[in-house]
Amino acid sequence: MDEKRPNHPPDTTLAVRGLAYMALALVAVQGTAYLFQLMIAVLLSPEEFGIVRSVDAVLGLFVIIGSAGMPSLAVKCVAAVDDIEGRGRLLRRLLVIAAGTSLVTSWAAYALASWLADVNAVPYLQRLVWIIPVAACARTTLNYYQGAREIRRYSVLTTSVACGMFLPSLVAVSTGGLGGWIWARYGAEATTLAAALLPLANLLRGMGRLAPAYSPWRLARVGSVLSLSLLTRTSLDNLGTLALIAVGAQTSQIGYYGIGVLVVLGLLILPACVGNVALPKLVRNLSNPETLRATFYQTMRMSLVLTLPPSILGIAIGPSVVWHFFPTYIESIPVIQALLVTVSARALTMVSGTLLVALDQGDVTLVANVLLLSVGAVLMLYLTPSFGIVGAAWATVGVEATSAFVYGFLAKRELSRCRTSTRTPGTAQ
Repeated sequence: MDEKRPNHPPDTTLAVRGLAYMALALVAVQGTAYLFQLMIAVLLSPEEFGIVRSVDAVLGLFVIIGSAGMPSLAVKCVAAVDDIEGRGRLLRRLLVIAAGTSLVTSWAAYALASWLADVNAVPYLQRLVWIIPVAACARTTLNYYQGAREIRRYSVLTTSVACGMFLPSLVAVSTGGLGGWIWARYGAEATTLAAALLPLANLLRGMGRLAPAYSPWRLARVGSVLSLSLLTRTSLDNLGTLALIAVGAQTSQIGYYGIGVLVVLGLLILPACVGNVALPKLVRNLSNPETLRATFYQTMRMSLVLTLPPSILGIAIGPSVVWHFFPTYIESIPVIQALLVTVSARALTMVSGTLLVALDQGDVTLVANVLLLSVGAVLMLYLTPSFGIVGAAWATVGVEATSAFVYGFLAKRELSRCRTSTRTPGTAQ
């Protein structure tokens, strides 16, 4: 063991380097997706952009259902396997589960489309449901690189695909409108899946057995819990849009609200990067409660630094930016200012949730998310009919503040349990 140490940089250097590569990847992927959404908001009318946002909100939920938690397990389980051939067998099993579940989910989404979206959005949703298995397998494969700690390869791969697909996707929308947007979505997901799978082709051919802990039934059970938890969490994140769809709001109003959501998502790119880098590190430190605790609070502080100043600045200058660059979305100004209040709360929830996933507390997050979603839905359906998109925005503020408090409490409780469980045996002796 000692002979290998000089060949590796210090842990701090690796962490900084990993964060830099992950930041590059997430800024490229989420940044180009964010910029793409802003561009199509300009290219399309508010009504058409409202269709984009409503379809994206519904489709995002079905992608989570179809993925069956396999993308999360691709990070967590792969990080716990040291044998590279075992990782390949594990990834193959995760992909089979994701592909089978997502195909069934696509059929269900197609059949239920008329119940899930506005009549104007139904045709577009039905044409896009077949992207679910492609997206589920692409995310599972990409997350393998994170779990295997191949952050550099992950970064180069995702950055190349995101930048390479940006201009063709934009051209497709500018020439084909909503029809071009559909083709752009399929093209981006298919390219991502192909680029992620090709470097792993030989690894996926390996034969052998996996440990009982990675049996298909256990993976499906654990993944289902994670998927349900993520589903409720994503429903919370999209609760405003879903509430507007439920009350029959005009697609233009959904478009105005969607601009506010985009601003928030832009400010959450870097905190998401921090959380993705922290997950494998948290998993590796489970046996060391003090290091685990230090890593968690360090991630928490970094997320606050990355979100609090930009959100305050956004509240101050947001109206001027909209007036000058997005005049057709002036009605979004109060929504943007309200939603910016939630940025830091969402970042803190994200970090606490990452810790709970690392500690195998999927059941806890599921219960918490169901309760938060229930309270949030009642609040949304009470305020949205009377106050429209502004009411939906302030209901979101209340939901996200409560979510940050609940997740923070759960994370602190689990950290205390970890410290107690490691001290008890020593005390007994």
